[in-house]
Parts: sequence; structure tokens; C-alpha cells
Amino acid sequence: CMPNPTPYSVRNAVVAQVGGPGDLTGVGVEVTKMIESMNNRGHDRVRLVLDSICPMTMYADIEVLFRFLQTMVGCIQATDSVGIFTIDPESHDEKTLSMITYLFDYVLDVDGFGGFGVVDSSGFD
Repeated sequence: CMPNPTPYSVRNAVVAQVGGPGDLTGVGVEVTKMIESMNNRGHDRVRLVLDSICPMTMYADIEVLFRFLQTMVGCIQATDSVGIFTIDPESHDEKTLSMITYLFDYVLDVDGFGGFGVVDSSGFD
């Protein structure tokens, strides 16, 4: 799901338009439809990337966003799919980051300024 107009092209990606980052219902409906559609076409593991959660935090109450993300993670798990969610830790306080990252199996903190070196990989075995 991307804002209209799409800021960049993603090769071979399925993209849906929603009302905006505060339209959590619209995002949820579109993502669910996409996952179901891809599973019905024989795709075993759908890969969902939500890049970035940051705009959603500006338009939605944090508890509402938490429940939304919890539902998304449940949908991803139920369909044996893979979800990648990004967030800029510099844009949020520790409480918000802890609340959001609690939902995920793994947290990968990447140093985006100096390259791709892993800073922290909580949850990875």
C-alpha cells in the first residue's frame, strides 16, 4: 500500500492505494486482500514490507496502531507469510519503540548512515 502518487517504482510488486497513513482500516483491508489473493494463486509465503511505520504514528493513536500491527502480525503468522516493518528509532521515544517492537519476533537495528553493519539483532538465534 502506497500513497498516491507512488513515490517510486517497485519491480514485480503488488501495490494498492489507500487513503493515507491514518487509514489503518484501509491498509488492513488491502493487505488482507493481497495476502489472500496471492495465497489463492499458489504463492506459499507472501512477503509483506511496511516501510515505514513512522507516518502511521503521526496519524494514529499509539494504542490503536499497536492493535492494528498486532492484527497484521497475526494475519502474517496465520498465512505463514513474512513481514518486514521498518521504523526510524530517532523519530520516537523509547516507550513507543518498545511498545511497537514487542510485537515482532526479531528486531534488526541497522546503521543506515555507515552502511549495512548490524548494530543489534535482538531475537535472532
